[in-house]
Amino acid sequence: MLRFLCCLLTPFLFLPCMAHAATGGPDSFGYTWADSSSSEGPSFNYLFAPGSDLELDDDDTAVVDIGFDFEFYGTLYSQVRVQSNGAITFGDSSSQLPYYNSCPMESSSPVAAPFWDDLDPSNSSSGGVYAGTTGVAPNRIFIAEWWLVMNFGDTGDVSVQVQLHEADNHLEFHYQDVDLDSGDQDQGASATIGIGDGVTFSDYSCNTAQVADSMAIGYFPPIDGAATGSGGDTAGDVTDDDSDTGSGGTTDDTPAPPPAPLDCIDTDLDGQCQDTDCDDWDPLVYPGATEVCDGFDNNCDGQVDEGYDLDNDGWATCDGDCDDQDWTLRPDAAEICDGIDNNCDGSSDEGFDADGDGWSTCEGDCDDSSWAVHPNASESCNGADDNCDGSVDEGADADNDGWSSCDGDCDDTNELVSPTTPEECNGLDDNCDGAIDESEDNDGDGWSVCDGDCNDNLAGIHPGASEVCDGLDTDCDGINNDASDADGDGFSSCDGDCNDDSIEVFPGAVEVPDDGIDQDCDGSDEQAGSAPDETEEDNPEETSDNPDQHEEFDDYFEAPDTEDDEAPVYTGAVLGCSCSVGRASIVSPHQLGGLALFMGLLPLRRRRSRSKAT
Repeated sequence: MLRFLCCLLTPFLFLPCMAHAATGGPDSFGYTWADSSSSEGPSFNYLFAPGSDLELDDDDTAVVDIGFDFEFYGTLYSQVRVQSNGAITFGDSSSQLPYYNSCPMESSSPVAAPFWDDLDPSNSSSGGVYAGTTGVAPNRIFIAEWWLVMNFGDTGDVSVQVQLHEADNHLEFHYQDVDLDSGDQDQGASATIGIGDGVTFSDYSCNTAQVADSMAIGYFPPIDGAATGSGGDTAGDVTDDDSDTGSGGTTDDTPAPPPAPLDCIDTDLDGQCQDTDCDDWDPLVYPGATEVCDGFDNNCDGQVDEGYDLDNDGWATCDGDCDDQDWTLRPDAAEICDGIDNNCDGSSDEGFDADGDGWSTCEGDCDDSSWAVHPNASESCNGADDNCDGSVDEGADADNDGWSSCDGDCDDTNELVSPTTPEECNGLDDNCDGAIDESEDNDGDGWSVCDGDCNDNLAGIHPGASEVCDGLDTDCDGINNDASDADGDGFSSCDGDCNDDSIEVFPGAVEVPDDGIDQDCDGSDEQAGSAPDETEEDNPEETSDNPDQHEEFDDYFEAPDTEDDEAPVYTGAVLGCSCSVGRASIVSPHQLGGLALFMGLLPLRRRRSRSKAT
């Protein structure tokens, strides 16, 4: 009954009975507070701050962007200083805030202190200080969090945070763990908790074990307070007093609630009596208010952030559905090029080149996760639609050889090149096996057909082989050297010419003694007087009585029968070498010279033989 009477008299006189740990205020500016043990206070809702560790040392500070304009004690701020000692400060003049254990807290800057104590983040091996913003406008929440931060020189730690709410500029302190395993610091026994404008400070508690685990405290601005920036709006007014740019305070252009009846208590002046207003400390909460996604029961119907799925797409408005009348629009939808925000991220047809190939999805990239796939790519035989034309591995037979590039044609501009074409020695990969002019060495002589082997079935035939008298082109030069008569004496090397560069040397030529030359190719040079000549007694056929002695020479010079179809074959003093002579030349000039020399020497030889005989 006492609590009811105190609350009943609150609008007219702020009584000390409100000082217990449930509700309190207003302070000199008009801020009131309520903790989670009160129906007016916030429920415990610990949110992990996004971002990385600020890596603060003892008595350290860091400037952090709030992410939106926040009104605190009538002034808009876009940044705060996060202090290592469990507080945040506002304003350009704010700096490092050391801990000096005084009551009330003294700060030259506006401050919000969820747990101002001698904390030391650098002493916390597994914890740290974090700060960041979460949510979507106009219901974003900035969070500064001291997670598992130890007290200076102690082993215990705390996990606490302060939240700044964009929707109505109220603050919340949340306590995950305030047990430091030390009676001197547990539950805030050595901490100061509250807010201040840089001149005065409104304590929730000071050096008193007043907070507990899983507890929350809310600080609410006055309903008639206005930002001190140019043209600030007044909560609940019916006209827009500023440009909504964020520099002139918060904008609340919803119709003001009707005034409360004279016979009821309306603490927050939202037009609803305390017995019907489910949160008479919050002017934005009353029966009939618009329910928004802020974690509160704004319209006092007993449901928090109620929202149902009108279009049955699995997403309600509070879940992020930006158009609950269209099931194709939802946060998990794929963004398509239709001028609509399909995935509810605030952008229509957003498209960036995810794979860096110069093409986005809206520009026709059918696979923006692969830089090799885009409308300007060349189609490859890889089972993918490389050029985004809707066809996979399309390929035509450009040279009409029955093979396309995707079938294995390595040169679809040459009809003589395909996987079934025989390999030739032409510097091309005719059969598309990846090798050019490949050829085996069938006879193992180190030369293939493409290397110039004119007979790859005989090992003795190849370029560079020695030419022999076998009727074959042994060295593959295109010439059969068996019939070559280099000096034109009628004898080739294969005929026994031991020097085919000299016309005077051939089988049967007259030997000149002691000249160092083997004229008749018998293997030696005749030496004068080296052996006795034949005598008439030794060779009775060689006498004047032998009429056939020179028949062979007569036959040699006998003219051929011109009526005979066959050229005569002469055998004589050519030491058994058969020589064929045509009709047009009875005997070659060099043969005449040799025979003349022989005939001139013959009488001398016979006379010498006779003289020896006598």
